[in-house]
Amino acid sequence: MPQVAFSTEHRTDTLFRQTPGGLGTWQDWQFRIADTSLEEDWLVVFDDLRTPVETNLPKARRALVVSEPPGIRTYRPGFLNQFGLLLSPMAISGFSGLHAATDVGLPWFIGLDMSDAAGARSRWTFEEIRDLPMGEKQHALSAVISTKTLLPRHRRRLEFVRALAERMGPDFRLFGRGFTEIRDKADVILPFSHHLVIENNVEENFFTEKLCDAYLGWSLPIFSGCADIERHFPAGSLIRFDLEAPDALERVVAGFAAPIDAARRAAMAEARNRVLYRANLFARLSEVLGRHAGPIGARIRTRVHPNSAFPLLLTRLSSGWRRMRRSLLEREPTRLNQSGR
Repeated sequence: MPQVAFSTEHRTDTLFRQTPGGLGTWQDWQFRIADTSLEEDWLVVFDDLRTPVETNLPKARRALVVSEPPGIRTYRPGFLNQFGLLLSPMAISGFSGLHAATDVGLPWFIGLDMSDAAGARSRWTFEEIRDLPMGEKQHALSAVISTKTLLPRHRRRLEFVRALAERMGPDFRLFGRGFTEIRDKADVILPFSHHLVIENNVEENFFTEKLCDAYLGWSLPIFSGCADIERHFPAGSLIRFDLEAPDALERVVAGFAAPIDAARRAAMAEARNRVLYRANLFARLSEVLGRHAGPIGARIRTRVHPNSAFPLLLTRLSSGWRRMRRSLLEREPTRLNQSGR
């Protein structure tokens, strides 16, 4: 059974609920949260590290998973090139290794009580999420939106949901920071027939837990985002609209008004199954790592450092210029004395 050391800057207390029994096992792969990887077959870093990680694995057996969309974070080449394999929906500038273009199966939020500052608590196990029934649904559209305005699409999303709230009235239930705050997304997905999902970008292969949570809660997604989403989920399992289109409001209202028939419910069930067994961080890792598992080779002990340990290129250039300028100034008095001035 391949052994994988998993390290990240994020909280890990509920991470393994994406695996059966919460045991960190997926098929014949075993994952463990670790700050060392001296006996494992792979080291996986998810987004970034808090502190350095000890490893004796060669670069080809170190994988970086990037979940952030473009524009959110700047990765330094020195950090990136500690890894031989990158799992990410998009290429990352400065990385010179092997890029596996893939969705990364972001951890789900549905069923997590986020109200405790000490850490999230999971309401359900993997098996309990799998077995959740559809239950009774009120015909209403819910959304969980924050008031972030960092990116242009953040700002457009905020404008859009406010306009949609005016248009739909009580049929649209808006939750999230800056609106009605919630403890658990399940409380605002499970009761309603539809859920609005607006991703931060339209990159291919890029979708987040926003979409997966809707499927797991048996709520039909009205979706704007990932350009090739039908490659990942059945076309009938969601209603698409373009956030930037002039008729975006009309498309959402019309999609909400259309009945959810048996064919639509079957497509949603298939999409839900794909979330559980494919669009799942550990399913993605076991598949991609399995494809790229060449011989380990020689093990030499080293440290893998966080992104912050590496200066940005501009910082390095500025530092180099300052050193050169200081050197020239130190030599200038000697040159002046030699010239007799």
